[in-house]
Amino acid sequence: MNELQREKLKNWSAELRIRNGYLSEKAEYLIGKNRTSSPEELLKVSVAYRVLLDSMESNIRMMDLRLLQIFNDRQYRYYVELCGRLSLRPIHINRSVDER
Repeated sequence: MNELQREKLKNWSAELRIRNGYLSEKAEYLIGKNRTSSPEELLKVSVAYRVLLDSMESNIRMMDLRLLQIFNDRQYRYYVELCGRLSLRPIHINRSVDER
């Protein structure tokens, strides 16, 4: 990675820590507040908890997309190759538009 990419990654990592840290605190509070709740109430809590986890996952995907968009062609091809080696599905982005 070049210096600009490393700087962006550093800033985005900090942003992700803040975003997901806030959601994590909300999730911990939700669980702590409802430790002795009835099964019916716990079902409602589980739905709210799932929403928080989904938001965290969305934040991570957003950061992944940002990073992939600043990769040059060689870096992106290497990323796709690594995903193949690890049996993971790569995130495909539109490489035909250069937004730099």
